[in-house]
Amino acid sequence: MIPTGSKDLDNFLEDCEKNKINLIYGPAASGKTTICLLATITKARENKKIIFIDTENSFSIERFQQLTNNQNELLQNILILKIKNFNYQHKNIQQLEQIKNISLIVIDSFTNFYRRLVRSQPELAKAMLTKQLKILKSISDKNIPILLTSQVYSDMKNNFLPLAHQILVRYCETIVKLEKDPKRKIKVIKPNKKEKYFEITNEGIKI
Repeated sequence: MIPTGSKDLDNFLEDCEKNKINLIYGPAASGKTTICLLATITKARENKKIIFIDTENSFSIERFQQLTNNQNELLQNILILKIKNFNYQHKNIQQLEQIKNISLIVIDSFTNFYRRLVRSQPELAKAMLTKQLKILKSISDKNIPILLTSQVYSDMKNNFLPLAHQILVRYCETIVKLEKDPKRKIKVIKPNKKEKYFEITNEGIKI
């Protein structure tokens, strides 16, 4: 898993692939964006370029400031792309291969606009999402880590799964599930199953 700067969390995820496609899924307010911000800050502190693709207005400057002391300096290393629809997301992902010297790509949430399109045009939505994942896979093959988050849905057995999970599992080397009820829990689904309770604090994640 991509380093987050949280010693406990990084130790828990140390068996996971780092320079591959990593997926974090869970309900709203379960900690997905906090982990994305921590990973972004860790890379920015190394003076490396990060692309943060924001589909839900999740990149909060206030939360970013809470997690770091040198906000303005670190923000210079982060390109934040605000996405307004699935076509715009598709176009921006297609352009990623042309950008040089990227150390991390974060997409929070990868399935937000997919969820809207799949209701009306399921085949088109699935084809576009698959194409996006193929591009991201090509980028990750160059040792550039990808961190995706996904919203969830409940299946017939009342299990929470990431949207488009049948597509995502084929491309994501690491899959992490976050739960918040009745207690916050982080579960590694892939590659090796394990779980721990955790807390979200002003400083980030505490296990």
